[in-house]
Amino acid sequence: VDNSGSMAAEQALLADGFPVLVERLLTGVDLDTGSPVHMPVGDLHLGVVSTDMGVGGFGVTTCEDNLLVGDDGILQHTPHGTVCDSSYPNFLDYQVDTPENPDPALIEKLSRDFGCIAALGTQGCGMEQQLEAAWKALVVNSLPGGPNAGFLREGSILAVIFVTDEEDCSAADLTIFDVRSYTYGISLGCYYGKDKLHPVSRYADALWELRPDPDDLVAGFITGVPPGPTCE
Repeated sequence: VDNSGSMAAEQALLADGFPVLVERLLTGVDLDTGSPVHMPVGDLHLGVVSTDMGVGGFGVTTCEDNLLVGDDGILQHTPHGTVCDSSYPNFLDYQVDTPENPDPALIEKLSRDFGCIAALGTQGCGMEQQLEAAWKALVVNSLPGGPNAGFLREGSILAVIFVTDEEDCSAADLTIFDVRSYTYGISLGCYYGKDKLHPVSRYADALWELRPDPDDLVAGFITGVPPGPTCE
């Protein structure tokens, strides 16, 4: 989830709309028709990472909290809101013995808890590294002993959903964050500096390595294109 300064409205919509997705997954019912469309999901891990991966130590406004690595792809679980628990584990864990008979109260709580941990606020770095954050969270931090250990499980389907309104800035060359030379706003630095970014194949290949079977991997994007000299 993008936690830069422009994301307040998008995060609120995500928290409001997520219960629809959860109910569809965990009940297996099409909410428009009331008809069953798939087996209910009875075992789900749900985690949130921010797009703040720092800026390699360069001085960039909005990225001061940790200039080097930001939130570093570590699962975020601080509660935000008045209806939240006082604390949450690193990721939310939903498990029921009889998924064909889902408990509406458990589904409602999972939806509410997700809203509490997904509302990351808008104090994150404005040079977002969406793909790098997912890579670090799943490939590095989920290893045994890592901060996200236990999130990934053998035999599970992996779904990675990006919610953001900016260009990806997953940097191979960290000098892209040296904004002193910019003649435009930092939100366009990653648009103009594509030659300094990691290729998308780095991230696609990493996800395929985690889940070689196409039936076990889903990637989705809820995104927008920021204003710029061209709109592609």
